[in-house]
Amino acid sequence: MASKVRIRSLRRVIIVCGVFALLCYFAISMGVSYNNYRALASEKANLEQQTQALQQAQEQLKKDVDYTKTEQFVEETARSVFGWVKPGDIRYIGEE
Repeated sequence: MASKVRIRSLRRVIIVCGVFALLCYFAISMGVSYNNYRALASEKANLEQQTQALQQAQEQLKKDVDYTKTEQFVEETARSVFGWVKPGDIRYIGEE
């Protein structure tokens, strides 16, 4: 009779230890998963900021390309790079 009681109490201890081990495993798994979630959320926020900055840069580049197609750009470039003057303008050459 005493051995049956010991076997039952040993089974209970084994079951309790098993349940406790499973709970510990799930708690650790949840902690790791939560840390991974936080890291991914942070990375997502950074990537969204980078995307927004790149979109703004792209818009500025589109504006620059559109500007290069204007007469004003052509004239400014001709004057500053090639020294072009309009008829009636006086060309001034300064000492360097």
